[in-house]
Amino acid sequence: MPSTYHNHSNYSDGKSSILEMVSFAQKNDIDVLGVSDHLCILPTGKTSGISMPVDALDKYVQEIDSFKKLLRPEIRIGVEVDWFHGQGDVIRNVIDPFPFDYRIGGVHYVQENEIDKSARYWKSKTQHERDHLYRLYWKCIKDMSESGLFDIVAHLDLPKKFGFYPQADMTRSIKEVLLSISRNNLVVEYNTAGFGKPCADGYPSIEILKMCRKLDIPATLSADAHIPQHLLFAFDRGIHRLMTAGYTEIARFKNREIYFEPLTRAQSGMCDEASV
Repeated sequence: MPSTYHNHSNYSDGKSSILEMVSFAQKNDIDVLGVSDHLCILPTGKTSGISMPVDALDKYVQEIDSFKKLLRPEIRIGVEVDWFHGQGDVIRNVIDPFPFDYRIGGVHYVQENEIDKSARYWKSKTQHERDHLYRLYWKCIKDMSESGLFDIVAHLDLPKKFGFYPQADMTRSIKEVLLSISRNNLVVEYNTAGFGKPCADGYPSIEILKMCRKLDIPATLSADAHIPQHLLFAFDRGIHRLMTAGYTEIARFKNREIYFEPLTRAQSGMCDEASV
């Protein structure tokens, strides 16, 4: 039965309520449903437009917790936090008081610019500038992985979203990042949302996913859903990619402790590869 952790409700930039997400999960035999709304505290101290307000966290956690009495799906309380260099203590002070089952760390901003918002941003850059942005992105991911704040690393290689790729060789930067992720016992998600974007590929690429597997970095599978109907988006493709990379089990979380389930086709749920 499928599990999915990286999902957004209307507490942040999702389009549906937590109740609507839970109801869809019940009707579609989702075994474990995690809700992980955006928390993006900018270096200015303000929250970004996609973030829930800091003062909404208590209500958010309480509402998700109210569904934990259900037998199915099992409900998990999560959060997706944007990483900014030097913000570790700020983030820790905000999220530590809450009983999250897992914390997702993500990088959406490089040099205070939102890299996944618009293709126009990437079109305006020279190839040299794009290569530089990729290097900075990987540096941010490494920095984040060493913060000790997170359990899951979100959508590795997100900068490719709009189909703009580096021409410079990023292998060394990526290897350094993955070694850091491994040392810090983090999980990498295979995020299927990219199959619906201009890059037409999951995050991370199959090459990076294989590198993760060689380092024994655990993986989980999510669709980064913003509406209930996308909770299992392209899961068949995700399962196929994970198996191709050599994964035989998938990570799950409860009370910030990791456990594993065998990776099987049954976990793909309702979403058929040919239909996506």
